[in-house]
Amino acid sequence: MIFLSSGEVDLASHMAEESKTSKAGQKIRLLNIPAKANNKSFGIFEDLHDFKDGSEFSNYLRACTAKYYGSPAIAFTEKILQEKEHLLDLYQEEFQKLKIKYLPKKSEGQDMRAFEKFMFVGFAGELAIKYGIICWKPNTACQAAVACFNSWLEDKEGVGDDENRQILEHVKSFFELHAHSRFFDLDGFSDQKISNMAGYKSVYKDAVTFFVSPSVFQNEICKGFNRKAVIALLIEKGFLMKSNSGDCYQQKWTPYGNKKVYVISGKILL
Repeated sequence: MIFLSSGEVDLASHMAEESKTSKAGQKIRLLNIPAKANNKSFGIFEDLHDFKDGSEFSNYLRACTAKYYGSPAIAFTEKILQEKEHLLDLYQEEFQKLKIKYLPKKSEGQDMRAFEKFMFVGFAGELAIKYGIICWKPNTACQAAVACFNSWLEDKEGVGDDENRQILEHVKSFFELHAHSRFFDLDGFSDQKISNMAGYKSVYKDAVTFFVSPSVFQNEICKGFNRKAVIALLIEKGFLMKSNSGDCYQQKWTPYGNKKVYVISGKILL
């Protein structure tokens, strides 16, 4: 199902009002496109079509859509039903061409899913042009879909898995907030007063290493995310150090005895 909303607040902002964090999958299902097309546009309009301003053009569109509606959709549906046997193959063929031409090389799964949603709408628009249902020039709908995808991609801050980006931001934020207050310094004085201790830290040649307790790692660092996904990403980025036997946790001698810990590089803060 595809739907369009002109809401002034996007999903992430709406959830933030209730102190909740939106998930990457939710953002893919509800793709957010900035209302202002570009710096040279007239708000959401790129072309005023000889109207004096955006307000006048908007009023004209509102009047037309209130008077003329429904007929194009009916004609389009009838035509689709007549040609449904070969449309899927045609779409797959066109999509592969668009993918090669417009999808960035380093795109990941979420980028691909969003790209396909936009291109599906563009393909439908091109069919409507081909059938004579709308009087646009060929390739207009496709180029509009590509422009919307690029706008979405820019708003997302480029290609890449948004969930991974959220995980890294969350983990980095944890250490930015607590690196100096909740970690017992193994190289410092023995009578340190640590409130709500999250683990231990050590500095060697100006490089800091954090030894995080399993409960804090599970309940705070992984909060809101799949624990295995967090571990896999931190290992991939070189932030979580595995043991010699390949375990994601290690044993560390501390003033309170031998402890099971997750070893996190201080590079997470860079």
